[in-house]
Amino acid sequence: ADIDGNDMDALLGAFESARGAKHQPTVINARTLVGKGVDFLEGQRSHNMLLPPDAAERALTMLEA
Repeated sequence: ADIDGNDMDALLGAFESARGAKHQPTVINARTLVGKGVDFLEGQRSHNMLLPPDAAERALTMLEA
């Protein structure tokens, strides 16, 4: 399956579909956007960048909204 990996419903649906595929391999290709939901991080190249404490707090606030 080729899905939007930032969409939780799409992920859960793909997992459910994969559980039903008995006796055959299953692939879930989840395409994601780095930093999704945080405007100043979307599309950045690193999943593990270190943020200054104030930027990290701003990011968490955006994700909680």
